[in-house]
Amino acid sequence: MDGSSPRPPPAWALVLVWALIPATEGWLHLAAATPVAAGALALEALLFVAVGLCVSQLPSFPLLRSPVWALAAPLLLAGLRGLGVSLTAGLQAVGLVWVVGGPALWLARRGTVRWWWAALGVPPLVTAVHVRATLGADATQPALVLDRLAHDLWGPIRPGLPAATHTGPPVILITVDTLRADVARTMASHARLADGGAVWRAAQSTSSWTLPALASTLTGLPAANHGATCLADGHCQGLHPEVSTLAQRLREAGYVTVGINSNPWSGRHNGFDRGFDRFEDLGVDGAGPLLVLGERGRAHHQDASAVVDRALHALDELPAEGGFFVWLHLFDPHMPYLNATDPTLRTVDAVALRSAQRLSVERREAIRAAYRAEVAHADAHLMRLLDALAQRGGTERAVVALTSDHGEEFWEHGQVEHGHSHHAEVVEVPLVIRGPGVQPGARRGTASLVDVTPTLLAAAGVGATGTLGRDLRTPLPSDRVATVYGALRQLPLCSAVGARHRAIVTRCGEEGQRLSAYDRLADPGEHHRVELSEADPVRRAALGVQEPDRREDGARVTSALEALGYVQ
Repeated sequence: MDGSSPRPPPAWALVLVWALIPATEGWLHLAAATPVAAGALALEALLFVAVGLCVSQLPSFPLLRSPVWALAAPLLLAGLRGLGVSLTAGLQAVGLVWVVGGPALWLARRGTVRWWWAALGVPPLVTAVHVRATLGADATQPALVLDRLAHDLWGPIRPGLPAATHTGPPVILITVDTLRADVARTMASHARLADGGAVWRAAQSTSSWTLPALASTLTGLPAANHGATCLADGHCQGLHPEVSTLAQRLREAGYVTVGINSNPWSGRHNGFDRGFDRFEDLGVDGAGPLLVLGERGRAHHQDASAVVDRALHALDELPAEGGFFVWLHLFDPHMPYLNATDPTLRTVDAVALRSAQRLSVERREAIRAAYRAEVAHADAHLMRLLDALAQRGGTERAVVALTSDHGEEFWEHGQVEHGHSHHAEVVEVPLVIRGPGVQPGARRGTASLVDVTPTLLAAAGVGATGTLGRDLRTPLPSDRVATVYGALRQLPLCSAVGARHRAIVTRCGEEGQRLSAYDRLADPGEHHRVELSEADPVRRAALGVQEPDRREDGARVTSALEALGYVQ
């Protein structure tokens, strides 16, 4: 064939090749919890089909009718979308056009790319661009790339939920990330569950941050037993492979299990999908932007609206009779505050706040107000869930628990966020449980997140052997002591709390460890240290907290964690 006169493909074939770009995008978005709006996807399809129609009608310009341009378009559009408007970005754009357009022009002139070759090549190219856009820096990790491909390619045709074989009550576990115990008491959803449910004014988390705390919530074990944490040397690991989860135990008993998670720490890469018939990992499975229109008409994939929408969709599939378990984890109160009216707070994270100069009183109050607004946003969507349960008659027969993984500091002890302290504002969490067999009213005693799994298992009529928590349907002993392990900064950190005292050990287990104790009754803000005798059970428990054994497994979704300010 003469290289200067390539033979153009038929018009219909050229339109088909260009149409495969939006068709592939549409398929990849079917698996996302928050896909782009149907109108945006339709407009994206029209744009590419229009390009195909236009170039197919250019008999005087055979080079433009080459199918190679359909192969170059996804690469070029993805590259240009990632560039800003600065002079440097402009130079990068010129280089990108040269790198992508040069080879495409050479191939177009030679006429060596047949339309069926392009038809086969477009879907993999669009998929590669999608994976790169959704994984970011994590696209260099083969395990995460394969996981993403499996999710997006097969997600739309996932099987339905199995039938339940257990006749126990439905079990709903709601965890809200970064929810302080005091702020939770302002929530309408908390009040609705507390009306007829058991309420602990402030339960104790098992850690100052998400991974070990939620692992305890879903296993009934402290970090030393479930193994999910980041160690003092910065090594992070997920759930120990031999540890049984709440979902596993309920599924083995005949429950249908659904998990909907919005935090990358508590996703399938750390073993939290174990035991779920369906697990939606919104923390890392957000839909990628469209090649032309970008992110149009869809909520953020970690927004409470997306989490509750997925939960309501699951409830429609679950049996009206028979046992099912649904865990949903809402993320909204965590920085950044994506629904804030102040646009600067939609991107702010604790790294920026910790490194900034002294903030004004007005700025601090704006941050607190944005936090409370995010809690209210999550609360409004939780009310949608509770309303749906009431319409199904589920609020009377279901066991529903509401809690958090940890709280949040707003300069009570001179710092902000979480993961650095074991004071009350960080490690105290709300806890309310409502359902058959649960005596309503305010409860006393030191409840812990390790108590959630044994309580829900017992309420479902399933054995809780192997857990180390207590069944909260029965009164807690007055001398109960709860322990807390781990932090992401100032590692390692351990503590214990009883009815009166809290003891915090910095550099626990190391030479030079230091213990600080506080009287929670006389000094609720925990600002004045007190001395505890060596025989005091709280002191002894704090000094006896064990660190999990190190394991070489797990995968860190770095891009998602960078967005939360965990990775600098």
